[in-house]
Amino acid sequence: MFYSGYPVHVDGWSSIRDRHPNINSLASIGTIAAYAYGLLICFAGDIFPEPLRTSYFAVVGIVITLILLARLVSDMYLPAKPAFPMQMWVDRFSRVFVPVIIAISMWTFVIWLLFAKQPSLPVALLTSISVLIIACPCALGWSAPLAAVFANENAGKRGITIHTFGSLQIAQHVTDVLYTETVMPLCQRDIQQLQRNGVSTSVINTKDIEGSIEAIGACRQLTTSLGQHPVVAFVDDGTSDQSIRDAADISFVLQTSSSAEPRADVVVTEESGTFVSNLRNLSHAMMLNIKENLVWVFAFNIIGIPIAAGILYPFTSWLLDPSFAAIAMILSSLAVLLNSLRLRRYDPSRDLKPHAATNS
Repeated sequence: MFYSGYPVHVDGWSSIRDRHPNINSLASIGTIAAYAYGLLICFAGDIFPEPLRTSYFAVVGIVITLILLARLVSDMYLPAKPAFPMQMWVDRFSRVFVPVIIAISMWTFVIWLLFAKQPSLPVALLTSISVLIIACPCALGWSAPLAAVFANENAGKRGITIHTFGSLQIAQHVTDVLYTETVMPLCQRDIQQLQRNGVSTSVINTKDIEGSIEAIGACRQLTTSLGQHPVVAFVDDGTSDQSIRDAADISFVLQTSSSAEPRADVVVTEESGTFVSNLRNLSHAMMLNIKENLVWVFAFNIIGIPIAAGILYPFTSWLLDPSFAAIAMILSSLAVLLNSLRLRRYDPSRDLKPHAATNS
């Protein structure tokens, strides 16, 4: 609670103070409530009815552990790279989700306090804590990072090193791929696959730097005129001018033993074959996986929060114990983990179905 959970509490309350509550904010409030209830049971348990004299310190440990695991994944794989747009979207969603959950928890407390049989305070406390615990968005915090980590691991096994996770996200929408002349013999299979999927491919002379940059701009204009949102990729062997790679939305460098380590969004080896097609398919699979994770989280909360608030009590005389709320939260996180793990076994070279090359 105090040592391992210290960074969770500091970040959570700092975010509340800045009016941008996040996942850590909800975790901190939930664990403080559960811990405070446990202290009441330890030092003043006689004032509570016998069935309500259970402390919930274990719940605190579960929540803090899951939050720290999600934070560890993000710290290991995401901050070291440029921003991952999907994770930024999840963070923005949390700023809305967390205040809503806090409000639901407060109203749950008030309603039970006013209308439950006496003594109503313990029941009001437990139901409000259950809402906070079951809604604690550990699974939400894992949705994007885990999918990105396993997709990145999948790419690495295929000789594709991704330096910007933003490229991994937008690669599914590649509309145009420009190749330098020096890599064309190594990319014929990739070009054929891309063309079958409706992606435009062309060759540019990178000795003419301004002309190459203008060619990238021309691709964007043409794609835009067709009513699509352009995502232009550029492929070379690392010898082209850096400004050309910077002009593209995604820069690929085909690494050879003779070339120095280039600065690019994606670095691939000669053995990786259809690397642009593979990354495009892997990106599509990753984003679909993230959406599946989010759907699971939303569905879980839509069902779980009312149950935790006691909606079934008038019909069954049953309330959700905070310990079971914590178990349900673990199962939600486990479902996200298992779904994300499928990306480790995904084979992008077998995904031959064309999918949209435009941004949605």
